[in-house]
Amino acid sequence: MNIRMTLIVLVLAVAAGVFAIIKLRSPSTPSGPIVPAGTRLLDPAAFDPDNVTRITIEKSGGDKYVFEKTGDDWWQTQPVRFQMVTWSIRMLATSAADLTVSETIASKDLKGDLSPDKLGLNPPLGSVTYDTADAQFRIELGRISVGEKAYARLKPDGDVSIVEDKLHRRVFDSSPADWRIKNLFQNINADVSRMTIQRTEAGKTISLVKTNGKWRLALPIDTPADEQAVSRLIGNLGSMQVESFVDDNPSSLADYGLDKPWATFSAETDKSDAEGKVTTKRESVLLGNPFDLQNAARYGKRADQPPIVKVRAGDVNNLTPDPATLVSRTVILLPRQEIRALTVDGQEGRFRLERKLEDWEITLDDGSTAPARTDAVLQLLDQLTLPCQGVEITAKGAPVEGSYLGMVSAEGFSTGKVAEVTWYRRQRGDATQIVFTDGSGALRWRTMANVPDLVPDTFSASAPTGGDGNGVTNEPEPVK
Repeated sequence: MNIRMTLIVLVLAVAAGVFAIIKLRSPSTPSGPIVPAGTRLLDPAAFDPDNVTRITIEKSGGDKYVFEKTGDDWWQTQPVRFQMVTWSIRMLATSAADLTVSETIASKDLKGDLSPDKLGLNPPLGSVTYDTADAQFRIELGRISVGEKAYARLKPDGDVSIVEDKLHRRVFDSSPADWRIKNLFQNINADVSRMTIQRTEAGKTISLVKTNGKWRLALPIDTPADEQAVSRLIGNLGSMQVESFVDDNPSSLADYGLDKPWATFSAETDKSDAEGKVTTKRESVLLGNPFDLQNAARYGKRADQPPIVKVRAGDVNNLTPDPATLVSRTVILLPRQEIRALTVDGQEGRFRLERKLEDWEITLDDGSTAPARTDAVLQLLDQLTLPCQGVEITAKGAPVEGSYLGMVSAEGFSTGKVAEVTWYRRQRGDATQIVFTDGSGALRWRTMANVPDLVPDTFSASAPTGGDGNGVTNEPEPVK
């Protein structure tokens, strides 16, 4: 071999050696995308977010959160049970389904600056596991990179994918408490059947019952309720909000005044199945001590869930109404067009007003009759069927202040006697009021105006005729 050839061989050997050294000492770089860019991290044919029934989040600090689907609702079941916002939990599944791989780093290239520990994957900063009826999918979450990217992988010691950071952000930048339903009453609506507000310290209880689609106040007195006022109360219960979560696993309810609640709110809803079987769903919320002495805000909790929360002052004020504000202000709930007759026991005796087609007729106790004055009857109906200005609650059967005017009972076309109301006149300062009582303890009142005197002369359009003085109507002699 001549000298020239020898030199060429030596140069090539040196070059090969230098290249090998440079290759060994240079930082490891990806060997190229194993999974084509744009491919979903989870196979769409295998992973469907709508089929996920359980989601488990684990973080490197040891925190573990489990969410399970029951029917259409999602519940946190570990470390505490609490109902979640369905959309928020579903986003954990849809975020995983939408993850798109922009680059893959093969496991053999995971060294140097791309080692698993530097990528936040040894151990993983977190993981999310999705369970369906047929399979389980687990994603290990590494650190978040630049450009809204993050590292993730499906198997320990497997290839690492560079994906969007939206799942990472949802797991690391949020707290599961942020995904909880903030409404303390989670199922209350217009279908509710019964409601109770119990003020322990005050010894006061408000109880409302819906019968045949109409609300009645059952406590502190039994009387028809104001439908609009009850609807507002239902709305206030439904909007009672958690201001913040205080303690998920309290060691003592007494620390928050919830062992002997300041107030307890309960709602029951009856549901009938196809076979007519009735089931009742009950929800209760407790309010305890105030946590801010400057306003009405208080500690609270659901009766069936352990977390202690703070309840906003505005909600507390809206949920402790005066019982009188829930009482119907209408003396008789029957619409005036459905009232067939009115019987009046006044200071000048008893008489009856009865509808005759479009007109009214008055009948005295002796049986004599006469056409009734329509304007006077309408004034009487106004007093009975138009809302009063105010309501007061007294003890049932308690004496009523004022002078007695009389008693009026009403009959419907199909219901018979529907109400019996006693009228009084009383003075309140410079104002003269008329007060109505049905014996329930509810006093409905309005300012005295256009109130007809409860005497026959007020309602007779002409002198009554046809009676014999003994309550028997005389038939006219036939014309001969």
